[in-house]
Parts: sequence; C-alpha cells; structure tokens
Amino acid sequence: MCGDADPRQTDAAGSPEPWYFALPKILVVSPSQTFKRLVERALADIPRTSVVGANNKLEALAQTFSEHPDVVVVAIESWAESVDVLEAIHQRPENQQLPLVALRPRGGSFIEQMKSLSAGASLYLRMPIDPAVLGAKLVKLAESR
Repeated sequence: MCGDADPRQTDAAGSPEPWYFALPKILVVSPSQTFKRLVERALADIPRTSVVGANNKLEALAQTFSEHPDVVVVAIESWAESVDVLEAIHQRPENQQLPLVALRPRGGSFIEQMKSLSAGASLYLRMPIDPAVLGAKLVKLAESR
C-alpha cells in the first residue's frame, strides 16, 4: 500500500502523489447553495479537502462516476427525493462501499431516518449542526474508506 497512488492527485511535475497525500473529496448533492457552503465551511480548517457539488440525482450519479468522491452528502429538502438519490447512488456496484450521509434541513422523523439508512446512508444528521462536528464526521467517514 505504501507505493499506491491516488489517480486523482498529481504533484507540480505531474507525478502521482503517494496515497497518504490523497485529497479527501466530498460530494454535496443539494439544489441549495446554502448546504454546499455549510459543508465547505465545515471543512475550511481541514487541510487538503475538496468539495464538489451536484444539484440533483442525475448530476450526483455523473459526479460519483467522474469525481470519485470519498463521501457523498445528500441535503435535499424533500426526504422522498433525498431517499431516491441515496438509493440511486447506493445501487450502483461501484458505490457499494461509498459512505453516504443524509443531511436533513429540518429535524426528520424516526421513519425518515430509518428510510434514509435503509436506502444506503451510513449516517443521518439533522440540522442545525455545528460545522466543526459536521467536518469531523465527514473526515472520519472519508478516512474509513
């Protein structure tokens, strides 16, 4: 593993950086810029992290294929749509081990939480949430991958 390289990262000369310099990449699926900024702010003090965004399910599926994120955060107002996105991402064989986070804009019910977890979410979080706590949880999920 020591010689493995992350294909997404290259140094100034264009050579792959070693795996231990890999840049954790977080994909935020939300039509709201507010949630994307929340995740960016949560990760602002954590070096070498990157946030990419998708507005809907189709963009999310394309981004998981092209960007190879380490964690996907789904923050969509409608929980039915949120569950649909979680299921669509989780059903793809290459995403089976990809940590998915359901970030609910408002406190959700126990049923919503169970549906999100059964759709493939590794973690269910409710707003409001401290950005430092969110950042720590996302980095921990990215490192566990």
